Amino acid sequence: MILRALFFRNTEKLGKKGILGQPPGLFTCRRLQKPSPVEIQQLATLQTAIFNGIRSRRVADLQRLATMNSGLDTIFVAEQNEKIVGFIHLQACKKNSQWINRGMGVAARYRRQGVGSSLLSLAIEFARQKGASAVISYTDKNNIPSLSLHEQIGFKKNLLSHSQPELRYRLRLSLV
Repeated sequence: MILRALFFRNTEKLGKKGILGQPPGLFTCRRLQKPSPVEIQQLATLQTAIFNGIRSRRVADLQRLATMNSGLDTIFVAEQNEKIVGFIHLQACKKNSQWINRGMGVAARYRRQGVGSSLLSLAIEFARQKGASAVISYTDKNNIPSLSLHEQIGFKKNLLSHSQPELRYRLRLSLV
């Protein structure tokens, strides 16, 4: 199964030149399989920048995740001019056929251009094709852009009070 898509074009927001010489808002999203060392390094750098080093993974961990043959972990990336500008990491939960969003991010320079919604939509379609009953995401209570994105797509949120002091939401999208 090949999931690869070209997403989102919005010349009003980006002007005539676009980013990095490409037409405005033109991104390619794809499943990351057998990543090259350059792709692994780009993903590690991106995660470190997005999460301020807090949730960054070592390059070896990313390589292991991206090449797992178990089918439980899947990473999708958004690219522009062969540079990774966003990612989403899904993990299957065998016992209840749900897929969990283990991490998602878009480089600051590429936000508000449809990259996150394209990645999340592609991940949802992938989970649906794999027979998932739902997709689950977790986000901080104060992460308004993430909450808005998930709610626009149809996720329902529940506050997790046990995760104090950082209040987090559990967001669930039913696929059945």
